[in-house]
Amino acid sequence: MASTWPSTAGEDIAVDREVRAIELRVQHGMTYGEIATELGYAQESGARRAVERGLAARVAQQGELRDILIGVQLEILGEVFTGLRPKVRNGDARAAEVILKGLDRHAKLFGLDAPIQHNVTTPMVTADQLIAIIQQADGDGADS
Repeated sequence: MASTWPSTAGEDIAVDREVRAIELRVQHGMTYGEIATELGYAQESGARRAVERGLAARVAQQGELRDILIGVQLEILGEVFTGLRPKVRNGDARAAEVILKGLDRHAKLFGLDAPIQHNVTTPMVTADQLIAIIQQADGDGADS
C-alpha cells in the first residue's frame, strides 16, 4: 500500500535512479553490471534490485490507474444506459444499437466474453487401433 506521507528528497533521488536504471536496461540493453557502474551502485545486484523495484512500482501504479479508468467508464456507461432506456422502450433502433455497443464494452471491461471452457475426453486407442479405424472409415466411403 502506498504511503500517505510526502516523499523525502532521498526517496525522490532513489526513484529517479530506478527510472534511469529501467531506461538503461530496457531502452539501451545495458547489463546490470553496466547499469551499476553508470549509476554508482556498489554491485550488480543493486542495479538489478533497482530495476525490479522500479518495474514493480510502475505495475502497481498502472493497476491503480486501470481501476480508476474502469470506474469512470462504468459511470459513463451507466449514464448512457439510463438516458437511452426510455428510447429503446419506445422502439428507437439507433438507441438500442448504442446500448448493445455499450454492453459489449462492459463485457470487454470485465472479461465476460472469455471463451467457454469445455472438458473433452477421448478414448485411449493404440496406434494399431487408430490405423484400423482410419482404414475402416476409408473403406466405408470408398466408391471403388
